[in-house]
Amino acid sequence: MTEEVLYSPERIAYVEEKHRQAMILTAENFVLLSQMCLSTIPLAGAAAFLLKNGTEGILINWDHYAHGLGEDFSDCVDFEIEHEAQELWLTRGKEKVNAFGPDHYEAIRCALRFAKKAGMLNRYMELKTKQLRTFEAAGDIKAMEELGFYKQEASKLNA
Repeated sequence: MTEEVLYSPERIAYVEEKHRQAMILTAENFVLLSQMCLSTIPLAGAAAFLLKNGTEGILINWDHYAHGLGEDFSDCVDFEIEHEAQELWLTRGKEKVNAFGPDHYEAIRCALRFAKKAGMLNRYMELKTKQLRTFEAAGDIKAMEELGFYKQEASKLNA
Protein backbone atom coordinates (compact mmCIF):
# COMPACT_ATOMS: atom_id res chain seq x y z
CA MET A 1 0.00 0.00 0.00
CA THR A 2 1.36 3.42 -0.88
CA GLU A 3 1.44 6.43 1.38
CA GLU A 4 -0.47 9.54 0.44
CA VAL A 5 1.82 12.45 -0.29
CA LEU A 6 0.88 15.69 1.43
CA TYR A 7 1.53 18.98 -0.29
CA SER A 8 1.67 22.42 1.28
CA PRO A 9 -1.47 24.58 0.99
CA GLU A 10 0.54 26.97 -1.22
CA ARG A 11 1.51 24.19 -3.59
CA ILE A 12 -2.05 22.87 -3.78
CA ALA A 13 -3.41 26.37 -4.52
CA TYR A 14 -0.73 26.97 -7.15
CA VAL A 15 -1.39 23.67 -8.94
CA GLU A 16 -5.16 24.19 -8.83
CA GLU A 17 -4.70 27.66 -10.34
CA LYS A 18 -2.55 26.22 -13.14
CA HIS A 19 -5.26 23.64 -13.88
CA ARG A 20 -7.81 26.45 -14.26
CA GLN A 21 -5.50 28.54 -16.42
CA ALA A 22 -4.25 25.78 -18.74
CA MET A 23 -4.85 26.67 -22.37
CA ILE A 24 -6.47 23.79 -24.23
CA LEU A 25 -5.92 24.51 -27.90
CA THR A 26 -6.42 23.10 -31.37
CA ALA A 27 -3.23 21.86 -33.03
CA GLU A 28 -2.92 25.02 -35.10
CA ASN A 29 -3.15 27.32 -32.07
CA PHE A 30 -0.88 25.03 -30.04
CA VAL A 31 1.78 25.41 -32.73
CA LEU A 32 1.37 29.20 -32.85
CA LEU A 33 1.55 29.67 -29.09
CA SER A 34 4.39 27.15 -28.76
CA GLN A 35 6.41 29.18 -31.23
CA MET A 36 5.67 32.38 -29.30
CA CYS A 37 6.15 31.06 -25.77
CA LEU A 38 8.62 28.22 -26.21
CA SER A 39 10.45 29.02 -29.46
CA THR A 40 9.94 25.36 -30.37
CA ILE A 41 7.02 23.05 -31.02
CA PRO A 42 7.01 20.16 -28.54
CA LEU A 43 6.42 16.65 -29.83
CA ALA A 44 4.26 16.03 -26.76
CA GLY A 45 0.78 17.48 -26.59
CA ALA A 46 1.51 19.39 -23.38
CA ALA A 47 4.07 22.00 -22.47
CA ALA A 48 4.67 24.46 -19.67
CA PHE A 49 6.37 27.79 -20.21
CA LEU A 50 7.91 30.59 -18.20
CA LEU A 51 8.60 33.81 -20.05
CA LYS A 52 11.30 36.29 -19.07
CA ASN A 53 8.62 38.69 -17.83
CA GLY A 54 7.44 36.07 -15.32
CA THR A 55 4.35 34.98 -17.23
CA GLU A 56 3.87 31.25 -17.01
CA GLY A 57 1.33 28.82 -18.28
CA ILE A 58 0.45 25.45 -19.72
CA LEU A 59 -0.37 24.69 -23.34
CA ILE A 60 -2.34 21.58 -24.27
CA ASN A 61 -2.75 20.34 -27.83
CA TRP A 62 -6.30 18.95 -27.68
CA ASP A 63 -5.96 17.36 -31.12
CA HIS A 64 -2.93 15.36 -29.97
CA TYR A 65 -4.98 13.74 -27.20
CA ALA A 66 -8.33 13.52 -29.01
CA HIS A 67 -7.06 11.75 -32.13
CA GLY A 68 -3.34 12.30 -32.70
CA LEU A 69 -2.35 8.97 -31.16
CA GLY A 70 -4.90 6.87 -33.05
CA GLU A 71 -7.50 6.86 -30.28
CA ASP A 72 -9.21 9.37 -28.02
CA PHE A 73 -7.11 10.01 -24.90
CA SER A 74 -8.79 13.34 -24.09
CA ASP A 75 -9.96 11.82 -20.80
CA CYS A 76 -6.31 11.95 -19.67
CA VAL A 77 -5.66 15.64 -20.32
CA ASP A 78 -6.04 16.56 -16.64
CA PHE A 79 -3.16 14.25 -15.75
CA GLU A 80 -0.95 15.93 -18.33
CA ILE A 81 -1.91 19.32 -16.91
CA GLU A 82 -1.06 17.99 -13.44
CA HIS A 83 2.39 16.99 -14.66
CA GLU A 84 3.05 20.41 -16.19
CA ALA A 85 1.64 22.29 -13.16
CA GLN A 86 3.74 20.28 -10.73
CA GLU A 87 6.82 20.78 -12.89
CA LEU A 88 6.23 24.54 -12.92
CA TRP A 89 5.95 24.47 -9.12
CA LEU A 90 9.09 22.38 -8.70
CA THR A 91 11.20 24.51 -11.05
CA ARG A 92 10.04 27.99 -10.01
CA GLY A 93 12.88 30.27 -9.08
CA LYS A 94 15.53 28.04 -10.67
CA GLU A 95 17.94 29.55 -13.17
CA LYS A 96 18.65 26.35 -15.08
CA VAL A 97 16.21 23.51 -15.47
CA ASN A 98 17.09 20.09 -16.82
CA ALA A 99 14.14 18.96 -18.94
CA PHE A 100 14.84 15.36 -17.85
CA GLY A 101 16.08 16.12 -14.35
CA PRO A 102 14.71 15.24 -10.93
CA ASP A 103 11.91 17.84 -11.11
CA HIS A 104 10.57 16.24 -14.28
CA TYR A 105 10.56 12.80 -12.71
CA GLU A 106 8.88 14.07 -9.55
CA ALA A 107 6.22 15.70 -11.75
CA ILE A 108 5.69 12.28 -13.37
CA ARG A 109 5.11 10.78 -9.92
CA CYS A 110 2.62 13.56 -9.13
CA ALA A 111 0.67 12.96 -12.34
CA LEU A 112 0.61 9.21 -11.69
CA ARG A 113 -0.69 9.75 -8.13
CA PHE A 114 -3.34 12.12 -9.49
CA ALA A 115 -4.42 9.50 -12.05
CA LYS A 116 -4.47 6.79 -9.38
CA LYS A 117 -6.63 8.94 -7.11
CA ALA A 118 -9.06 9.48 -10.02
CA GLY A 119 -9.21 5.72 -10.63
CA MET A 120 -7.59 6.12 -14.05
CA LEU A 121 -4.00 5.03 -13.54
CA ASN A 122 -4.25 2.16 -16.04
CA ARG A 123 -5.87 4.43 -18.62
CA TYR A 124 -3.16 7.07 -18.12
CA MET A 125 -0.52 4.38 -18.56
CA GLU A 126 -2.18 3.39 -21.86
CA LEU A 127 -1.74 7.00 -23.00
CA LYS A 128 1.88 7.26 -21.86
CA THR A 129 2.78 3.91 -23.42
CA LYS A 130 1.28 4.86 -26.77
CA GLN A 131 2.70 8.38 -26.60
CA LEU A 132 6.23 7.39 -25.66
CA ARG A 133 6.34 4.62 -28.26
CA THR A 134 5.30 7.22 -30.83
CA PHE A 135 8.10 9.49 -29.62
CA GLU A 136 10.59 6.64 -29.90
CA ALA A 137 9.47 5.98 -33.48
CA ALA A 138 10.07 9.69 -34.18
CA GLY A 139 13.66 9.38 -32.92
CA ASP A 140 13.37 10.29 -29.23
CA ILE A 141 16.21 8.26 -27.70
CA LYS A 142 15.01 8.85 -24.10
CA ALA A 143 11.41 7.72 -24.67
CA MET A 144 11.81 4.08 -23.61
CA GLU A 145 13.83 5.06 -20.56
CA GLU A 146 11.05 7.41 -19.54
CA LEU A 147 8.38 4.78 -20.24
CA GLY A 148 10.31 2.41 -17.98
CA PHE A 149 10.15 5.01 -15.22
CA TYR A 150 6.39 5.45 -15.71
CA LYS A 151 5.89 1.67 -15.52
CA GLN A 152 8.06 1.35 -12.41
CA GLU A 153 6.23 4.13 -10.57
CA ALA A 154 2.78 2.91 -11.67
CA SER A 155 3.69 -0.54 -10.42
CA LYS A 156 4.52 0.91 -7.00
CA LEU A 157 1.15 2.68 -6.89
CA ASN A 158 -0.68 -0.50 -7.86
CA ALA A 159 1.12 -2.58 -5.18
